[in-house]
Amino acid sequence: MEERPTTRYAKTPDGVSLAFHVIGEGSLDLVFLPGLARPIDLLWEDPGFVHFAKRLQSFTRSVWHEGRGIGSSGGGFTNSDNDLTSILDAVGCERAVLVAHGSAGPVVINYAANHADRVSALILIDSHAYYVREDDYPWGIPADALERQVWPCSRRHGDQAQIWAPYLRAGKAMPRSTVGTRGPSVSAPIPRSSRKLCGSPFGEMNAISCPTCLCPH
Repeated sequence: MEERPTTRYAKTPDGVSLAFHVIGEGSLDLVFLPGLARPIDLLWEDPGFVHFAKRLQSFTRSVWHEGRGIGSSGGGFTNSDNDLTSILDAVGCERAVLVAHGSAGPVVINYAANHADRVSALILIDSHAYYVREDDYPWGIPADALERQVWPCSRRHGDQAQIWAPYLRAGKAMPRSTVGTRGPSVSAPIPRSSRKLCGSPFGEMNAISCPTCLCPH
């Protein structure tokens, strides 16, 4: 892969443009949902990611996209089933393997439960279906403890280029791709992740019919 892919855009039903990259021409469609908000342009500054992407393109068509309010994508810092459907339609994916990391897990679990015809498999990496403690779910994190974690995070949620570039430039000058990139602003609403992310702890999971691979850390 000599050059980074061209940034393309999918239009959602409410008119928001979502940025995405497509690499490879294999018969297997992989759609990646990152657990952290980061501009896709920054991915190509990481040699490890480029190596990984080259391996994937030999047998898949891989799609990497930004959520609303991230990088070149428009809208606020939210997501919906319509967004993922818009990406699949723009790429021309009838069915795809959804790969999610971290907090993106509940998004694809919900999507697979409600759009089984568009999902051929799930791959969940260091993720979860639910993590808030309830009377019938004693393994989760207490809601008050989670609130204490969410608030400092919301205060720090600024320009993603500032967050990621120091790790990616490895002591070199600021990467060209960070110019003009953005993450959710400090004033953007932060999802209340201390409440249910995908229905009941077990309801959505029971509705999933596609093969699912769990990859813990």
